[in-house]
Amino acid sequence: MDRVGARPVLFFGIALLATSGVLLGLSESYGMLVLTATVAGLGNSIFHPADFTLLNHRVAAPRLGHAFSVHGLSGNLGWAAAPVFMAGIASVTDWHVAGFAAAGVGFTVLLILWLRREVLADAARGLVAHGDSRETNPTSQLGFLQSGAVWLCFAFFFLTTAAFGILQNYAPAILGEVYGVSLTMATAGLTAYLLGSAAGCSPADFWRRAASRTSD
Repeated sequence: MDRVGARPVLFFGIALLATSGVLLGLSESYGMLVLTATVAGLGNSIFHPADFTLLNHRVAAPRLGHAFSVHGLSGNLGWAAAPVFMAGIASVTDWHVAGFAAAGVGFTVLLILWLRREVLADAARGLVAHGDSRETNPTSQLGFLQSGAVWLCFAFFFLTTAAFGILQNYAPAILGEVYGVSLTMATAGLTAYLLGSAAGCSPADFWRRAASRTSD
């Protein structure tokens, strides 16, 4: 990302996610499902390096916390809406069509970002192209691996992602098998958790405005 900039990396990630929807729609075997999950994981893995870089370059420091809150709010709402979207389409048609529909959403988002590409700062690429011209070597490029802070950040994101992945993918099955909760209640509990996460990410001024409207 330091060499090509955050914008093309973000485009590439969204394109991979959209492509994974196409692969899901075409899947007829377990191997295809594994390939679908691999492509989707590769696309998802580059979101946060790219989007946080763009936010830091485009948003003024006093409003950066607000921007990160909106970013987290949108992500959690998306997680909550995705099962309803996919299950709703699959119940009317089948899961292959749901995969193609998800791909359509991904390619639509990619098209919107492409049309608005000039708004997305690409400062990293400029810094590499016009900045320090000294030769780099493999040792200096991997020097960040010697930083304890880098490994602590890696451990934090790895553990939180693993925990969230378990909740998102297996919570309904675990609640049903271990506690005998019905599938409807289990999925409702997961949806409530995701909506609660979204509420927790909402900017503080949003809740202040909501409280003032209620008091009026």
